[in-house]
Amino acid sequence: MNHLDDNEARRIAGDLAAKYGRDALTFVTSRAERAAEIGDEIAYAIWDNILHVARELLGQGPGYFRDNVDGSALAP
Repeated sequence: MNHLDDNEARRIAGDLAAKYGRDALTFVTSRAERAAEIGDEIAYAIWDNILHVARELLGQGPGYFRDNVDGSALAP
């Protein structure tokens, strides 16, 4: 299920990258981690999507979040 369209994810990621620079990745990762901690699947999916776009905008490849954050709290 897509909770955030690609244009909105790109806009949010772009805004955060403009405001925080490379620290936007840390900001977005912390939000996604918090969503995982509390079991908020919708917020987790949204922040993960934003992080994917932010990584592309800031020249980092996809996959870092999925490889480095334990999303097991959201596993079925």
